[in-house]
Amino acid sequence: MKPELTAGGTRGTNVRDLPEARPIPPEDEVGRVQQGVRDMAHGVAASATDAVDAVKETAGVTADAFNEAVESVKDAAKDTGASLKSFFGLSHPWLVLGGAALLGLLLLALARRNRA
Repeated sequence: MKPELTAGGTRGTNVRDLPEARPIPPEDEVGRVQQGVRDMAHGVAASATDAVDAVKETAGVTADAFNEAVESVKDAAKDTGASLKSFFGLSHPWLVLGGAALLGLLLLALARRNRA
């Protein structure tokens, strides 16, 4: 009497009785392959969708950061302009123009004096 082949440490189980050992009919194998391809295609599509969503989110964050930086620079420029305006009294532009003309004439007189 031949000893029975056993698998997985279970006594009395014939290897030929295990589902993995039985030959698979071709139509079942084709169905399994098709299902595997469908599952893989679904996984690829989900991964691609996730990647596109991640890129969109990153682009949105980058655009938001850029817009915030631009607004910050604009605000800083406005604040600097306002402080310079109040410091130099630029609220009266004709006064500033007259002061510049007077300063120019003074510098011109000093330059002529140094030549002579």
